[in-house]
Amino acid sequence: MLLSQELVQNLFDYQNGQLIWKNPHRPSRAKVGKQAGTISNTTGYRQVSVKSKTYMEHRIVFLWHHGFLPVNVDHINGNRLDNRINNLRAATVNQNRYNALPKRNNTSGVRGVSWSKSSKKWCAAVRANNRIVFRAMFDNLELAELTVIMAREKYHGNFASHV
Repeated sequence: MLLSQELVQNLFDYQNGQLIWKNPHRPSRAKVGKQAGTISNTTGYRQVSVKSKTYMEHRIVFLWHHGFLPVNVDHINGNRLDNRINNLRAATVNQNRYNALPKRNNTSGVRGVSWSKSSKKWCAAVRANNRIVFRAMFDNLELAELTVIMAREKYHGNFASHV
């Protein structure tokens, strides 16, 4: 079964980033007027079941408003549970990566900057379209940070994330 805007607008009301059951397909589990779905333990996204299939809530919210489902729906502020429509935008796979949260193993505290033991300098790097498009070495962490921010803005555009 393909989801359609008509189907999701029939099943749910939208209220400030939340899907509220309007016409549940499983009355025993879903209650009219209650928030739909649960938060996934593995992904951290809110999920909603429609006719025995699970969907991420932000994708249904996007479809509810725009009438189509893009390849990816990006959370502009990076918060997986903030499904307000003004926080969601259509994105390619690469654009979605540009706006991803920083890696957990980041030790410099600056996205895209790492310490090079061999050169004893800060290495600033930016990837775009699955390749490194900018790389430079710096003695100073602050200069590396400013430079990598400018490079991200150049190569990632509106999807540049400096968090």
